[in-house]
Amino acid sequence: MPKYFYQVFRTVNKVPLSFSIRFSEDLSASVTAFDDIVNGSFKSFSDLCAKIGGDVATQGAMVAQAFAAQRRFVALAAKARKPGDADMPMLLKPTSDKISEIQAYRESNRR
Repeated sequence: MPKYFYQVFRTVNKVPLSFSIRFSEDLSASVTAFDDIVNGSFKSFSDLCAKIGGDVATQGAMVAQAFAAQRRFVALAAKARKPGDADMPMLLKPTSDKISEIQAYRESNRR
């Protein structure tokens, strides 16, 4: 079984800018592709957010949390049957909640 590990961000302004995930499972192509994005272009984005600091780092941390929630959804989707239409909003709620938090933060910090 392949082992995957990635870490994104550090802690900035007491906001958790880091999520590390270890997987010891056979990963589907969709999960592997998602991990490639997180470890590639998203890691570059997150590193720059942390380097810039301030509100950018805070919002970058929130985006990292949204990515983590979406990865859990992708991993679940790779293992399960397609849910019913009534179940889909519940499954996407963690990602949706994070997106709402990001938008609320953006709006509250407009200058």
